[in-house]
Amino acid sequence: MRPPSIIDFERAYLASLALGIVNTAINWQAIEQSFEDPALQTLGAGPGIVVGILAFSMAISLLLWFFIARRASTVAKWIYVVFIAFGVIGIISSLTTLPFGTQLILNIVAQLLQFFAAWLLFKPDAKAWFAGQWTADARVFD
Repeated sequence: MRPPSIIDFERAYLASLALGIVNTAINWQAIEQSFEDPALQTLGAGPGIVVGILAFSMAISLLLWFFIARRASTVAKWIYVVFIAFGVIGIISSLTTLPFGTQLILNIVAQLLQFFAAWLLFKPDAKAWFAGQWTADARVFD
């Protein structure tokens, strides 16, 4: 049995990933149009590259989820925290480069869900779980 904070982490984290997929699907036409740039075409870049990058990043995200939410990996937790720190740069960039609209709103909501998920990893019951001290009978409440 996992602590409530880890279960809530899992929900918030997976919801942020789902929002990312929805955002990509909504904006796929704009993504494809960006590859009409002749400079990118000379490099051989195309939508297939984007699909590959998205698949790779989704695989990394799902591995992090698995090792954090199912295996109590402290290393995966800290890797996720570092990714969240880089996410701050991404959200600031989004605020300055994206026009106000669905894409920006989904980016912000997904990032907020990830911040919330990261915060949950530092609650007392999650700390006990990562330390291997969590049992369903000896719960640690904040």
